[in-house]
Amino acid sequence: MSNGIDEAIGRLNTTFAMHRELRELPGKLRDGEIVLELAGGRFAEGMGLLAYTNQRLFFFFSGLMKKDSQDFPLSQVTSLAFRRGILVGKIVITVAGASNEITNVEKNDGERLVDRFRSIDHTQHAVTIVQPGSSDAAAALGTLARLRDSGHITETEFYEKKREILARI
Repeated sequence: MSNGIDEAIGRLNTTFAMHRELRELPGKLRDGEIVLELAGGRFAEGMGLLAYTNQRLFFFFSGLMKKDSQDFPLSQVTSLAFRRGILVGKIVITVAGASNEITNVEKNDGERLVDRFRSIDHTQHAVTIVQPGSSDAAAALGTLARLRDSGHITETEFYEKKREILARI
């Protein structure tokens, strides 16, 4: 069974400053995890690799003196956006209202990763953010609205879940 790495690497427009991360990527994958898309960029203190898999988004870099990684489980990602700049762009990952930016992303790689994310139905992950019995109905409604606005759930699903949340108040 393919883990999708070779196919995703083949779609990259550039592998500049990602050679070490590309070599280490197979060891970073969990059991059953499949790479859907890749993009290089800068997050926090390092240039590295953003991987979009069937389980999560994760960024990691492997410098000579420091290694770091950040996981964004799909169940917690409320939106993913690409912002084009003059030469490069940035991917903005929103998790629980907090934005995380991957900068210096090659435009075609970034757009392809975000487009692929948006093309896949993540509602089975995203809707679990609104837990039954939640004491904070306002926060749950806000999260639900963000899911609808980002295209992760349909208008019908939004109103069904909204009714459920309001019925618990």
